[in-house]
Amino acid sequence: MAPRVVSPKEAKELADQVNRALPSSILFYRYGDRTTQIIRFLIENDMDVAKTVVAIKQTALFRKYWHADEITIADVKNAFEEWQCYPTGVTKDGRMVWYVDCFMTKPPKMEDFMLVTIYMVDDIQKRLYEACKALGIQEAYKDYCIIVSDTARTSMSAFNTEMKKAGMDVFVRHFPAFMSSTDIEVNENPAYAPSYDYDHSSFYNLNTPFLLRSIWKLCTLFMPARWAYMVQLLGSDTLPASIPSSCIPKKYGGSFEGSFEAWMQDCASVNGCSLDDPPRQLVDQRVLDQFGQNNGMIATEIPDQVISGWMWKRTNVGHRWHHYYFVLLKDGLLYYFKDVNDTDAQNGFMLENYLKREGIASLTIASNVLHFTNPPLLAAGQSEATRGAEQKGEAHKYWFIVRTPSRDYVFACNSVEQRSQWMFFLNKVIGEANKKAELVL
Repeated sequence: MAPRVVSPKEAKELADQVNRALPSSILFYRYGDRTTQIIRFLIENDMDVAKTVVAIKQTALFRKYWHADEITIADVKNAFEEWQCYPTGVTKDGRMVWYVDCFMTKPPKMEDFMLVTIYMVDDIQKRLYEACKALGIQEAYKDYCIIVSDTARTSMSAFNTEMKKAGMDVFVRHFPAFMSSTDIEVNENPAYAPSYDYDHSSFYNLNTPFLLRSIWKLCTLFMPARWAYMVQLLGSDTLPASIPSSCIPKKYGGSFEGSFEAWMQDCASVNGCSLDDPPRQLVDQRVLDQFGQNNGMIATEIPDQVISGWMWKRTNVGHRWHHYYFVLLKDGLLYYFKDVNDTDAQNGFMLENYLKREGIASLTIASNVLHFTNPPLLAAGQSEATRGAEQKGEAHKYWFIVRTPSRDYVFACNSVEQRSQWMFFLNKVIGEANKKAELVL
């Protein structure tokens, strides 16, 4: 499919409209050029000014909650124990080359993973901006980092669902166009067409285990089509000639002589800290709660509940219906669990700036939407535990959507009364959460 090409002039004009709609003091990035950063948000939001304004406000809240502008290398040094990375240079087309030696054997703590990825991409943006300014070139608007990673010593058990969710938050929503999922291109040539091949990818994973390469082929079926071309999982340590030799570490045949230790020391100097400083506790528990870290409390015993109960949730891929126990808290957090006695939530949502809509007509029910194999409504005297054998069911009727900047979440209830009750309290909590969010911004 041909890309949608937008000229730099048009992109900057749209960025100016977005900028005028934002508070002048809003903090949605740490380093770099404001116009360039806004254009990146525009690219991932269909060049739509209104959508982009909402997305930037979401990122400003995200950065505020994670104390993104306060993170120092001392705060995240422990997270680098099994994941060492550093910049190796900038290409002529304004892209940073970043090397990662990954030898994780176990999943990292979510707090560490989030803080270290925020810090890493902020550092990439800082060094890319400064290098391109010194060279007198425009930094790339999208796909602005070429990552070269080596996972020869990485264990598959180190990757989990929480990491996937956290990674999507950082690399897709809050650092848009880092590896773009859209076909929008900013270029002076209206006939410009990007190259999707081995020499023009964004992610080169060296010494990839065979199992990971096999799994990736399946994963690409559920990801943006563009990503399948931008990621190269290689079984060897040979890199394309399109990456300058000066940006390739010596161990892979290049001439770059830097090191992880040198980068750490430079970061400490920039941050005004010492690598001997202890990591600080920057993040509030409420933020960690998004990832199901609810202090080990049983679902039914979590304090400050507004409403709780069973609802159905439709998956984003495959449109399958799953039954979960939901808990809505006063401070604007919505959990869901597999069982009322669970202590680990499957997921959590912070409800700031969420828009909700109701009505069957507001969603197109296509033929590939599966009917659930059990009827939504429980028979008299029947409980969740005694539902019985599976049987052919009917489509859900009493559903609604919680709309977020990144996607729509579709929920269904067993009755119109139950739906009305959930929507009443969601409206109330979302309204209060939005007021608090405006104060933060």
